[in-house]
Amino acid sequence: MQIAWPVSGDRLPADHGYRLYSALVERLPGLKERSWALKTINGIPDRQGWVQLGHESWLGVRTTLDGLALFGELDGQVLRVGKALIQLGTLTGASLQPCPDLQARLVTIKARYQDQVSPFEFGVALGKQLERLGIQTMPTLGDRKVLRIKDANVVGYGVSFAGLSEAESLTLQQHGLGGRQRLGCGYFIDRC
Repeated sequence: MQIAWPVSGDRLPADHGYRLYSALVERLPGLKERSWALKTINGIPDRQGWVQLGHESWLGVRTTLDGLALFGELDGQVLRVGKALIQLGTLTGASLQPCPDLQARLVTIKARYQDQVSPFEFGVALGKQLERLGIQTMPTLGDRKVLRIKDANVVGYGVSFAGLSEAESLTLQQHGLGGRQRLGCGYFIDRC
């Protein structure tokens, strides 16, 4: 299930996945034991390390039906994300819908040296995950990106798919790819 809240506020750090995760877990400690994935909040990047929030900014989560009640407690809440304050609107939810074209802003993999993942190493690890999920459609790698988690840098890449079957699309949306999905990585949204 996909759930979302409209978000109001001024701006957030562009790399806010870890800080947003921390704010959510602080507000709802039971999240640590649940299965869920986070979509970081969208906005307009200012190219100076910030994202300006607007009327189309939203926070997304994928969870199971039993997680819905817990996440519902966030309605109307104010969260501190780093030094920024945001307010969540009213939760909406929908079942996942197949779309042949999906993209993830950032997908990360486990590697010995997280800050030095090459496109080749990334592609090999991604291929193994796709095989395990039964996805045969080949992805397109986007730009190299760096996720900051406390004092560590983790390298990943944008990933997109075109021409997925309905089953592949739903599998990819449900399971995501790579690690750090609670920090906003590996979360696929439709381009339909």
